[in-house]
Amino acid sequence: MREYYPDRPKIYINEKFMDIVTTDPKMAYYYSLNFIQEPFPRGETAIARSAKYSFRYAINILKGRFKQGEKNIKGSNYEDSYKEYFKIEEWEKDVKRGEEEDG
Repeated sequence: MREYYPDRPKIYINEKFMDIVTTDPKMAYYYSLNFIQEPFPRGETAIARSAKYSFRYAINILKGRFKQGEKNIKGSNYEDSYKEYFKIEEWEKDVKRGEEEDG
């Protein structure tokens, strides 16, 4: 994983703020990227609601496909780049276009 702040310790937040972070795609993605610098399973449901943050999460955090977010990536502005990056010829049959929240 590319570490933006390799010398900075990981930062964890209390449960009160975690409830907020885990419901917002942008906050969940940036918490994963900048604070814990690793996958954030607890925030993946929120991230998956946004094509933009699903795309970024797959590339910058997971370094692989983010199946949970693919339903919103499909049909979005990120679809072609995602398919090219992960060398996807055809979407799997179970990937259907979802409701995108591009927050």
